[in-house]
Amino acid sequence: MVWGNTVFYFILFSGVLSFIFFHFHYLYLLLSLEIIMLSLYFIFSLGFFLGISKMSFLIYFLVFFVCESVFGISLLISYVRSSGVEMFGSGWPHGFWVM
Repeated sequence: MVWGNTVFYFILFSGVLSFIFFHFHYLYLLLSLEIIMLSLYFIFSLGFFLGISKMSFLIYFLVFFVCESVFGISLLISYVRSSGVEMFGSGWPHGFWVM
């Protein structure tokens, strides 16, 4: 059980690192957020199976997870349709999101 938990924490850490390092592309940011949310869901699921968390919390978290992904995809589609570019620095004025 310890190895499974460690794997999910490694996936969470790699999702956070990819969120930090791939901040130029909107699609990479969405995929990083999905990896983070998926690893958190698995960590909470392990807590549910061990009797630490409740099932209603997992359902609420899953609903939030789906709504967040749908909202992100709809923002990506509207941004690409309006600007024609998926990168943050080239479509936005004055490089607003580029560090």
